[in-house]
Amino acid sequence: MENTTQKLTFMGEELSDYYAPISDIIYNCQAFVETKSISWFGHFMTCVLSNDLFGAVAFADIRSRCILPLIVEFLQNEGRIVCTTFDSRR
Repeated sequence: MENTTQKLTFMGEELSDYYAPISDIIYNCQAFVETKSISWFGHFMTCVLSNDLFGAVAFADIRSRCILPLIVEFLQNEGRIVCTTFDSRR
């Protein structure tokens, strides 16, 4: 039987399966970098990218609260371009 599992990628680079729980957020981060349209993010991710911890927690649902450390780790280790692109919009 053929393995049809698609690898998680960001900006053309393959990512570890470690980031699989936030694959939807990684997809939105890539779309944001490509389009520069903030519409890919809701209030929660806008707060995360603004370094607004209180706002991020306030807007987070249960899942988002649980994966917040992984999101921050991804942005720090793999997604610096997301932060740079976000900051350049100000």
